Amino acid sequence: MKILKIIFFVLFSTYFYSCATGSMEYRSCRAAANVEKDFDRAELLCLEALEIEPNNPDIPYFLATQIYKRKNDNQAMAKMLKLARERAINNPDLESPFTMNSEDVPKDILFNDIFEYKDSDGKKFVFSKILDAITLYEYNVWLDFYNQGIDFQSQKKYDSSLEMFMKAKSINPQNQNNYIAISSVYLIQKDLYSAKSILMEGYNMDSSNVMINYYIGDIESKLKNYIKAEKYYNFAALNSNDPKIMNGLLYCYIDQGKNKEAIEYSEKLLDANPENQNLTYNVAVLYQRLGIEELKKAEKNYKQINNSDSPSFDLISSTLNEFKTARKFLYESKSYFEFCYDLTLDNNENLNEEDINTQLNDISSAQKEMKKYIKQLDSIFIPSIQEMYRQRK
Repeated sequence: MKILKIIFFVLFSTYFYSCATGSMEYRSCRAAANVEKDFDRAELLCLEALEIEPNNPDIPYFLATQIYKRKNDNQAMAKMLKLARERAINNPDLESPFTMNSEDVPKDILFNDIFEYKDSDGKKFVFSKILDAITLYEYNVWLDFYNQGIDFQSQKKYDSSLEMFMKAKSINPQNQNNYIAISSVYLIQKDLYSAKSILMEGYNMDSSNVMINYYIGDIESKLKNYIKAEKYYNFAALNSNDPKIMNGLLYCYIDQGKNKEAIEYSEKLLDANPENQNLTYNVAVLYQRLGIEELKKAEKNYKQINNSDSPSFDLISSTLNEFKTARKFLYESKSYFEFCYDLTLDNNENLNEEDINTQLNDISSAQKEMKKYIKQLDSIFIPSIQEMYRQRK
């Protein structure tokens, strides 16, 4: 109780002292806003006070929080908060300190001078320094613009969405969500280069951000800049356990034809997540993709051999190896699809019956396809090419 008395004494004393300070225009501005509720007159008086007291951070802060906030003018509010921050060189005390419930204070921003106490209603935070208060209000303005951007994007009003996200970025350029959100709109508009440019702006501010690295990798991959994509994907994968991010690197290996790296990496992922249904399915698809690619390459050479009167031994040998490699990949794919089928049966508590049946049918169809390819290899291609190999050896 003694601590509460001290806090309220400090708050009251500070406010009482602040009412007697400042220029006549500033005092009149506060009276117009707080007593008369005439915010238009208060705005004019405060704008005059800004010129009279060019170094006073309290005036733009008051304009932002007591006038423009009440007018719902976020653009003007953001401008005044920025000016207040520029003037608050020595981080002075607030004219009117305030308290907030702890659950209402954003958890993802850093405050330097707030302190906490507990009362019958729970834990509270006291804001007594102007820079912390500016940070709080800037965050709220940023969040409002950011949420408007998301709303416009969901309504497919992409120009308005970009405008809101850009405003959010101008208020809080350190927040990496701005760059990701803006790039997402550009990607919807099929503007890969603008999407990449804004992400690189975020990357240059914080190159350690996992999601920024991942999305840059994704765009570089779409642009077929696979070496660059691998760099960003690799950083993201090393600093995240998200299967989506890890799969980005996996498919980047595949797109480059780095089959060995892709297989080694997929096995590493499965070692860490042996019963991950989505990962198991993705690995099955990986082996399926590699197996079919290898099979098509071998079939092409097989036709060349059959159309030649005297095919070279090297061509026969390499084609046999390609068929064997294809069979190995396809068999691995079949095995992983079978395992994925079992995992789907075991881990279906979050799915309805229709979704479960759809997944099981897709997996079953993939299994049958792999079995068909393996049967062709075992009954037609491999025996035939093996016989040619033995005859020429």
